[in-house]
Amino acid sequence: MRLPPRLARWNGHGAGRSADAEVARAAETGTDGVFIACAGAPAVHAARETVDIPVTGDFQPALLTALGLGHRASIITVLPGVVPIVRELTRHDSLEARCSPVRVNTPVLSLGDQAVLLDSLYEQASRTVRAGDANVIVLGCTGFMGVPSALQDRLAQDGTYVPVIDPTGAALLTLESAVRLGVRSSRTTYARRR
Repeated sequence: MRLPPRLARWNGHGAGRSADAEVARAAETGTDGVFIACAGAPAVHAARETVDIPVTGDFQPALLTALGLGHRASIITVLPGVVPIVRELTRHDSLEARCSPVRVNTPVLSLGDQAVLLDSLYEQASRTVRAGDANVIVLGCTGFMGVPSALQDRLAQDGTYVPVIDPTGAALLTLESAVRLGVRSSRTTYARRR
């Protein structure tokens, strides 16, 4: 897949004025769209009020993709402290009835061991699928890169195919679609800040 040539990526950790400045700078230099890379979606709403180009985080696109593929999604995230953020994001989009957050106690900065990460994600995902709590798994951290396909394959070995949504991939495809369609956030929802 070929992405549009001018998409900016901003690491969402440390949201606030720096995010506004970075997003504004990207828009001023001709960037077609901005991806804020953190499933917790920091600064996404504020950035949408700042610029006239599409801005996306990765939580909402991943969740909406998942709910198009199954009726109930489980979000597997990092650390117990992230669970309230996930709950608030699903509540904000009125999707809490279709989601069941699950946590993985893996610190974000130590996600480098793919085998350990995959085992931990598989344990959580298979448990929620067996319990009937989810038809689709959403990975709730951009630090889980490199494991969605392997996790999906491992779940399929249990006898039933369950989609696993990579939040980064879902976000980039959503952003690319908005750019290609020539649309951005509604000004009736995200009023331009002056």
